[in-house]
Amino acid sequence: MKRVTVLLLILTIALYGCTTGGGGVSKIGKDYRKGTQALQLNFLPNAPPPELFDMDDFVVGLEVRNKGASTVGSGTIYLSGYDPATFPSGLTGEGITNNQISITNLEGLSMYNPEGGYAAYSLSGTIASLKVNSYTPTIMATACYVYTTQASTDICIDPDPYSTKIKEKACTTSNVALSGGQGAPIEVTGVQLDPTSKDIRITFQIKNSGGGLVFDKGKIVDCSPFSIAGIGLDAKNKISVDSVVLSIGTEIKATCQPKGDLKLFDGQATLMCQYTIPNTQAAYKTPLTITLSYGYRSSTARSVKIVKTPSSDSSPATARSTPTTQRIL
Repeated sequence: MKRVTVLLLILTIALYGCTTGGGGVSKIGKDYRKGTQALQLNFLPNAPPPELFDMDDFVVGLEVRNKGASTVGSGTIYLSGYDPATFPSGLTGEGITNNQISITNLEGLSMYNPEGGYAAYSLSGTIASLKVNSYTPTIMATACYVYTTQASTDICIDPDPYSTKIKEKACTTSNVALSGGQGAPIEVTGVQLDPTSKDIRITFQIKNSGGGLVFDKGKIVDCSPFSIAGIGLDAKNKISVDSVVLSIGTEIKATCQPKGDLKLFDGQATLMCQYTIPNTQAAYKTPLTITLSYGYRSSTARSVKIVKTPSSDSSPATARSTPTTQRIL
């Protein structure tokens, strides 16, 4: 009996370690929809270095991390900022074509991938011999992709919010403040609730907190720095409302204003929806979920000084005087 008890204790400890990852905090209960980041781009140390000669190999190391909760199914990273004549054969490497790197299925944060998706790229090129003493281009990496925000919270539905009768209620309708983001650069910062005896008006406060450019996801090609059209004013700051769901599957998007896409002004927008309250129920809490999608642009840059390689005869020669022999007659 003692042996059985010891075995059960060991098994319990082992199961606890698997559940918490050894740190005492359950991964199952952790909310990965936190933060306001999406794709994060970084040049690797000394790739490229801050300064090099034109006879050196030019190497670029670029890493991409998905720091948000949405998986990027497809996207593109563009390399720009340098004179193409600097690299006669271009920058080459696995996965790069015409200064473009394709992003495919870069996973977001989740219980199964708590660090988020990661990809690294190595590019190289041969520098043309400079005709000037130095040249300092800014190498820029620009990522264009579609991202999704999903915000959820519980709200109180009260069929009789202003009753003077004494009733026991499970909850009271009140505004909800949301902080810390939802694992995406576009975040819902709060939900305002205005109940009447027949319905409840639900107003979402929405904000771009990621530091990048948000645009119409249908204009993803125009996000390229090589695009002639570019992101127009009509496409800039545009967000699609995919769904607004109350309770278990009650879609109320059709009641929302404004109709169609949202437009950010000074980085913010509001969306007001309406829900007809059933008059046969007591006050209760129910989940509310809004899903938004949009194009997003993230970028990083590094300046590199390319110096003309000194030629072998460019160093000043040491002048030596030749003794003059005076002939005495």
